[in-house]
Formats: sequence, C-alpha cells, structure tokens
Amino acid sequence: MKKSFKLILILSVFCLFGFDTVKLSNIINKSAKITDSGERIAYISSVFKNVPYKDNTLTGNSDEKEVLVINLKEMDCFTFLDYVEALRLSASPDDFVMNLKEVRYFNGEVTYKSRKHFFTDWVSGEQNSVKDITPELPGGITVEKFINRKSKNKNWLKNLPHTMRMITYIPSEKFDKDVLRLLQTGDYIGTYTDKQGLDVTHTGIFIRNEGGEFLRSASSKFMKVTDYPFEKYVNGVKGIIVLRNK
Repeated sequence: MKKSFKLILILSVFCLFGFDTVKLSNIINKSAKITDSGERIAYISSVFKNVPYKDNTLTGNSDEKEVLVINLKEMDCFTFLDYVEALRLSASPDDFVMNLKEVRYFNGEVTYKSRKHFFTDWVSGEQNSVKDITPELPGGITVEKFINRKSKNKNWLKNLPHTMRMITYIPSEKFDKDVLRLLQTGDYIGTYTDKQGLDVTHTGIFIRNEGGEFLRSASSKFMKVTDYPFEKYVNGVKGIIVLRNK
C-alpha cells in the first residue's frame, strides 16, 4: 500500500468520529519522550479524562462483519484500555492503527471471532505486550474457569467457543498495604467476578501520584473516564487481577 493512500485511510478512520489527528500526533510525540512505560500509560490515559462513557462502540457480532473502530471521543472500560495500550506502543499514527489491531485482536486479525473479548485474553496469546503478575502478589487464589460458558448449554457470546483457563485473583479481603506497595503506576486492573464464564466485570488503570492511589477507568457509574480512590474501590468488589506491561 502506498504511503499516501495509507495516510488517507488512517485520516478517514479518525475523521469518521471527528477526532483531531494533529492532537493524536502530539500525544504520541509527547508520550514517546517518557521512558518509563508506567508513567507513559499515566500520561496517555490522563488525556482521556472526562471523555464520555459509552458501551457497544465496536461493530461486529456473530452475524455482522467486524471492522476496525477507532473512537477516541467516547469509550467503555475495555476500549479505553485498548486505546491507551496501543498508543503506549506507538511512535506514529500509522503505528497506532497497527498496534490497535494487535492489542484488540488475536494475530491482528480484524474479525469478531478474533477479538479479545475478555480481559485475560490479553495474556492468553503467543505475542502479548503485557503479562499477568497476579500470581506474584501475596494472597492470590487460583480458580479454574470456562471463559464464555454462561451455563451448560449457553455461552455469553453466541457462536464463540468457551475456553478453560486458570485464573489467579487477589480477593478484596486479602488486599492490604503489602499488595498495594507492589502495584505500579500503569498496571492494568481487572475487577474479578465469580460469575460463571466471566473473568472480570470492569477494567481500569492503577495510578499512583501525589494525591494517592486511584483506579482510572471509563466508568458507567460516572459516565466518563475518571479517577476513583483505589483502596475504596477494591474494598467494594470481589477481587482484582493485575496485568503489567512488558
């Protein structure tokens, strides 16, 4: 593909949602100067603070063809992480598009079947930009789950298989100052659920700054990307799963 045509394609994708590509380039250029990956994630994610929450922004399902969606004007908790991680890995808008494919889809294949629908999908493929550090933290519990199996004869996502997966999480009652000290800014956090067939019900980013520790996420409660006191959040959920950039 010729470079000029590729650039036009990229611009058309962004313009579809009215996104300022100059702003995108500025974000990438500034983040590239931040050598610490966690701090880079903190900076990139801060750019999206107060962006409105909206679920189901991705197209495609078992009956409809999947297309690559880049909507930086509104997002849910999972697409928020998609965009932040793809931007972390990028040195240009071209890189961002390619990295988003790799972050959101297995082998970068833009299909509904290949989409990483579940949080732990991020660490189940062969080429991952993050790793699961939950087993390294104190107090973890490992359970066997059949991801996507809602009941004996029904899946959460129809026409997609279920997958047996061993999942380690830190129960909220085991979360203490020792665990908190081991978390790093930029860690990706999944809110563990004991619902059959699901790994998490919410995702966000751990942020530590002069104000304390926070979960930064696209929140359906507050209807925007916002920061929430981390310990208070963990105390109100079943537990957490922690992924960290490599």
